[in-house]
Amino acid sequence: MSNRGVRKKVRLVSNRKSKPEIFEGVRAEEYKKLRNKWIRLAVVGTGLPFILGILISIFNDTFSILDFFGNGEIILLLFSLNLPMAFDLFDIKHCDDETLSWAFWLCVIIICLQIALYCLIRTNNSESGKVKSIIASICMIGASGITCGFSIKAIFQHSITEDGGEENSAR
Repeated sequence: MSNRGVRKKVRLVSNRKSKPEIFEGVRAEEYKKLRNKWIRLAVVGTGLPFILGILISIFNDTFSILDFFGNGEIILLLFSLNLPMAFDLFDIKHCDDETLSWAFWLCVIIICLQIALYCLIRTNNSESGKVKSIIASICMIGASGITCGFSIKAIFQHSITEDGGEENSAR
């Protein structure tokens, strides 16, 4: 079955103050593949261990929501998502692309924050510390999502400019 007559569009906001970039056809498919790769990594790398941890603790009759979420495991799982993203960005950061550099350093900052928060959480075993851990974990989920979205966009825009410039990307 051929998709020759069907044109798919994906919009990304560029760094410039001009109209957003529109990726059609092959470019849209490439962007979707890159985005789906990281979605799969997020689900397998963070969601699967999280669900297995819940199931094991339920079957052992040791399940406590405050203990499970309050010990920093969510931040540890997010670390397993951000670290591969940082390695991908480091591999292509050698190019003179300011957006890639910003994405790389943002990812490194998030990783450092996650390490610091995890260490702080593990040193405090009080009930109030566990509640603070849950709040910090929710904040880090948002920060990791924003960082990964920005990084995926930067990697894709870099691949477009590397393949032939931005003027060829809207074809």
